[in-house]
Amino acid sequence: MKQMQPWYWRSLPLENRTGSAVFAALFDPDSNPDAIATLLESPYSTLQKQCLRRASPTQLARYSICAGAPRIVDRVAQLWTPPVGEILPFLQQLLQVASGSSPLVSPDPPVPFTGGWLGWLGYDLAWEIEQLPHLKKDTLPFPVAYWYEPECFAVLDHWEQILWLAASDPSQLEQLQSRLDKEAGGAEVAGEAGGEKPLTIYHSL
Repeated sequence: MKQMQPWYWRSLPLENRTGSAVFAALFDPDSNPDAIATLLESPYSTLQKQCLRRASPTQLARYSICAGAPRIVDRVAQLWTPPVGEILPFLQQLLQVASGSSPLVSPDPPVPFTGGWLGWLGYDLAWEIEQLPHLKKDTLPFPVAYWYEPECFAVLDHWEQILWLAASDPSQLEQLQSRLDKEAGGAEVAGEAGGEKPLTIYHSL
């Protein structure tokens, strides 16, 4: 298990895009039904979607996040689904590896996330914490623990109307922005909110 690679960041005007719209433009799984993709979208009403620029920060959740496929390191996808009984020890091991990386650059303005893993921990994790009765068999085809390290992802700041793009390689930022431009009908996106050059930061947990 190796330390996480650095992220390259770029900030763009969000232009009232929703998490679903950005997800569809950047990581639409329809082109590859077997591909892994993630969308965590902040809840806001249809009216708020129409009036985002006038909404106060207390009226809507701030961030949405979406990502595509996991990173490949030494030909191995950085995706983990440890079974119950091994989840917390494995997560602790991941955190120990990640804590060995420290930020070499302090971004200004600060980016909303330093990168890491996306996924979930299910309710059945409780069996690692306390003894509980097994009253009903879980028939859903989802693992209790599932998380992965994405190759690229995007963070939407709905308050500040900034779209943050994060990638494993600077060239991927150009690809992501090109997809956004194509989704917008080829219209050129305005200048970067955080400067012309992508920001490079290292994970720190």
